[in-house]
Amino acid sequence: MNGPLPAADAPSYKAALVTGAARRLGREMALGSAKRRIDIALHYNSNAAEAEKTANDIRALGVRCVTLQANLLDEDGTQGLVARARDGLGQSLGVLINSASVFKYDSLKSASKTSWDMNLDSNLRAPFVLSQSFAAQAPQATQQPDGEMCANACIVNMIDQRVRKLTKEYMTYTIGKMGLWAFTQTSARALGPHVRVNGIGPGSTMQVS
Repeated sequence: MNGPLPAADAPSYKAALVTGAARRLGREMALGSAKRRIDIALHYNSNAAEAEKTANDIRALGVRCVTLQANLLDEDGTQGLVARARDGLGQSLGVLINSASVFKYDSLKSASKTSWDMNLDSNLRAPFVLSQSFAAQAPQATQQPDGEMCANACIVNMIDQRVRKLTKEYMTYTIGKMGLWAFTQTSARALGPHVRVNGIGPGSTMQVS
């Protein structure tokens, strides 16, 4: 992962897929991207009403927004999401924000195959699959006058402060986020210089009505 780009060298992203964007942090990141004139493919799982409300707020900013329903615990739904987002916006995607997450409690004692699959598939498998599909269609880096390569595509993975502050709670969720943190670092090396890959590890957040 590279440091921040100088303003003059910053890429101009045109379209983004934001998962889990109907509410909370996903919504705020989708709105923040829209304010930067980026068209949004807004993914949601079950809350169509909230997704449409967020989409309307985005459209009010003067950019395009399409809503895409998919259950990221379903492999077929995950595999096809990037292509649906690209087709819906009519252009290649320059940004992928992996925000969707299942946050299901378990412990070493209570963890089951069900809780393992739910936490690992949503927090690790889905971002992995989406990153593969995204990278395959991402625009290539461009060379700057000084010879440096400037990526024109970016992946942002939502990690969690738990990867730095381990506890015995939320066992398989934490394992999933630890895996995502490792994937963020290894995929940054695998996809550079064409795709920048970064992670955000927020702490507790509060939604204000």
